[in-house]
Amino acid sequence: MVTLVWGTHALPLYWELLDHVGNSNLRTQKRVLKIALKLLKHYPTLVIGDREFHSPKLAEWLDQQGVYFALRQKKDFHFQPHPGDEYQVLKDQGFKPGMSQFLCRH
Repeated sequence: MVTLVWGTHALPLYWELLDHVGNSNLRTQKRVLKIALKLLKHYPTLVIGDREFHSPKLAEWLDQQGVYFALRQKKDFHFQPHPGDEYQVLKDQGFKPGMSQFLCRH
């Protein structure tokens, strides 16, 4: 489901019922987002994704679309702070419930 947040209201824009149990895949996520992003093409857009939408490939695709995004990550997510750095595991970074950190790619 893609929801538009406006002030204190959340308005569903588009959704699909999946024919299986569990998470959607990247292809489905992109399909659903394309439809919603087309409706919002004249507005600055921020996609906020829960832990289902944690894919680096989705992040790259959103970046290519010129869309801002914040994707919640799972604790076992491996990331590279800067190109050439060793990969690190998110759970080893000292996060506690309620903490957040935004990593920006330059």
